[in-house]
Parts: sequence; structure tokens; C-alpha cells
Amino acid sequence: MTEDTIIDLDDDTIHILFVEDEPDLNVLINLALEYIDGIEAHVVMSAEKAMDFLEKQNIHAIVSDHYLPKMLGIELLTHVKKNYPSIKRFLITGSIEGAVFDWAKRDAEPIEIFEKPLIIEDIINKVVKSIS
Repeated sequence: MTEDTIIDLDDDTIHILFVEDEPDLNVLINLALEYIDGIEAHVVMSAEKAMDFLEKQNIHAIVSDHYLPKMLGIELLTHVKKNYPSIKRFLITGSIEGAVFDWAKRDAEPIEIFEKPLIIEDIINKVVKSIS
């Protein structure tokens, strides 16, 4: 799919946007999802790139790391909640402190908060279940 091709959400493919600034995790995400039928992963490395992507494309779900350059994942997911309320939201964090957890649940309302180290299969199962 080229960048100019608009994603058709009526097809049977689940489109998930991953926002992760660690290159090694991006490679892992792409490798883990490359051969799963019915799921297409789109990976960007910053909140700004995620917002640009969302302005041009349709997706079913967004999975964002919390600690991103220039904007926190909670802030990004809060933006998504406000501007794209039908998109399912998920947060990834290295450590979930009480205040961060409360802030995420209150403002961004993610379906799930995942702690690193990640188990990609768990994330995919929960994302697919939230869409089905």
C-alpha cells in the first residue's frame, strides 16, 4: 500500500497504528505481524507522525508507547479520543505509576495499558477482540 492509498475499513483487514520510538521494538512489531493474515500494522516513531498519519488514513486501533519525544503517549491518545473517537486506544509503558495510570484512564481512556517487556501476541489478541 502506498502512502497515498486510503485504507478501506470495510475490507476484512484490521489496521493497527503502532507508535513506538524504539527502532528495535518497531522491527519486532513488524516481524511479529508480517505473516498474520487479516492484520496490517502501520508503525511510526513519534506522536507527530501518528497525527499526520491519522489525518490521511483510517485505522481501527492505535497502540502507543507512553514515553515519546515531544509528546507523551497519553497526550496522543487523548487527542485521538477527542478527534477520532471510534479508534480503539491502547497504551504501552515501561512502568505504570499510580498517577500515570489514573491520568491515562481519566483522559485517554485506553482499553488496556500494557507494560514492557511486551508480548506482541497478547496485544494483538486484545486489539482484535476490542474490534470484533
